[in-house]
Amino acid sequence: MRILGSLNRLRARRPSARTGFTLIELLVAMAIFGLLAGGIMQVIITSQRSSSDQAQRIDMQQNIRAANAILPAEIRALDAVDGDIKAMGATSITFRAMRQLGIICTLPITGGVLVGVNIVVRNPLYSSQRPFAANDSVWIWYEGDVGSRSDDGWIPGLVTAVAALPCADASAGYKLTTNLTIGLPKVNLANVIPSGSPVWGFETVTYATAVAADGRFYLNVTLPGQAATPVLGPLPDVNGVTFTYYDVNGNVTAVPTAVRQIGLTVREQSANRIRKGSTTAYAVDSLSTRITLRNNPRF
Repeated sequence: MRILGSLNRLRARRPSARTGFTLIELLVAMAIFGLLAGGIMQVIITSQRSSSDQAQRIDMQQNIRAANAILPAEIRALDAVDGDIKAMGATSITFRAMRQLGIICTLPITGGVLVGVNIVVRNPLYSSQRPFAANDSVWIWYEGDVGSRSDDGWIPGLVTAVAALPCADASAGYKLTTNLTIGLPKVNLANVIPSGSPVWGFETVTYATAVAADGRFYLNVTLPGQAATPVLGPLPDVNGVTFTYYDVNGNVTAVPTAVRQIGLTVREQSANRIRKGSTTAYAVDSLSTRITLRNNPRF
């Protein structure tokens, strides 16, 4: 009996089985979880920042490539001898840019006393960035004597009005009212501008760098009667886009009619700052090219 009583007393003294965690264990677990979560968040933040920086670099490089595709395409078609370059500077250029190509579909009335020539071209145009509009410059092909090439050439004019008018074959067309006049050395006779002749359309545009309202520099394009519109940027400074003009001998020239090549350098800046080590700064990339004017052979 004494042994049984002793066993009962020992059982009574044993602590009951635990059903939870102690406060210290919870604190340790929370500390470990916090360290792991902090490490994971740091990896995520670093990855997001790296992706954002890389995306900005890609955007910047794509803008540079776009600029070096669009501007050369505009410049390459210039004819400096004919006065296509209106003004030129280190960070700006004004020129007559090609915009339309139309085909005459009604024989223009020429000969006799001529004040202006109405030109009817097919609609849609053969090639165009936009329809013809008043104040567009035009070059119209003059055939003259069909048996001779010596009098062939282009006649310049200005569009004063545009209206819908069917062609001679009843297909859709545009009537261009122009101030075109035929004078020496060309002869003003009937049929010297035949149906089927091409008509080139132009507008004067200016590309120039300037500071915007946000305090950063952009390349702007200005069209007739319109405000300047940013087309490239941001740029690191006013020299973000520069032009250099070369003559037939490859020497730098300041004479518009002597230009045979134009050097173009584009320096683009990232939209936001990019982390570089412990600091942040705008990334800058650049691309240079030299454009030969297609209508003015270099040699």
